[in-house]
Amino acid sequence: MNLKTKLEFIATPLLALTCLSATAAEDAELKVFGTIVPAACELTFPGGSETDFGKIDGSTLSPTDFTPLPEQLIGFAIICDAPMAAGVNVVNNKPFAGLPTGIGQALGLGPAPEAAYPFAISDGQQVGGYALWSDALTADGAAVVHIARRFTGPWTNGTYKVFSYFNGVAGNYHGFAAPGTSVPIAFTALTGNIRITAALNKAGALTLTDETPIDGSATVRISYY
Repeated sequence: MNLKTKLEFIATPLLALTCLSATAAEDAELKVFGTIVPAACELTFPGGSETDFGKIDGSTLSPTDFTPLPEQLIGFAIICDAPMAAGVNVVNNKPFAGLPTGIGQALGLGPAPEAAYPFAISDGQQVGGYALWSDALTADGAAVVHIARRFTGPWTNGTYKVFSYFNGVAGNYHGFAAPGTSVPIAFTALTGNIRITAALNKAGALTLTDETPIDGSATVRISYY
């Protein structure tokens, strides 16, 4: 599973239409411009951004139920040049058509399919899915909590401890706040873990005559608030 990182630059693109004459003209100049500034924070995965479930014996899969896989942890850090209110947007890179119906329970999500990501479809078969949870978050040495919001809506604390919540649609964001609050805090160094829960589809829905890849991918972008 690759968690590909991409830094998000802050820019203010402006579109200006300037007529060459205030009254009438046969042509006009259209300008597209903006400014790219260096990102103030850097996202890193000190132990690497991949995790491998290894080879799984197909005979151990339940024929009628989802089979949970061992949980995995990937450590991450966000390091900023100066105190910044930063967070992440996480986007799934595989077609959601690959997500088996009802797999959320096996991932610890309950009935919330909007928090699960799919493994890639293999030979037309839905292989399974996974969820990305936040874990052991600290900012500048103090414990913090995971907060989230949809587009420009209010930040919410307590419910959203899953980076994959909102199905990773661009415009849905995850930030970090002091315990008991829901306001993004500024920090210079934040560390934590991405805890991965994963499950395979029912054996009855898989052919299992050839090797079947377990292939998940998501892009993690820094966002500023």
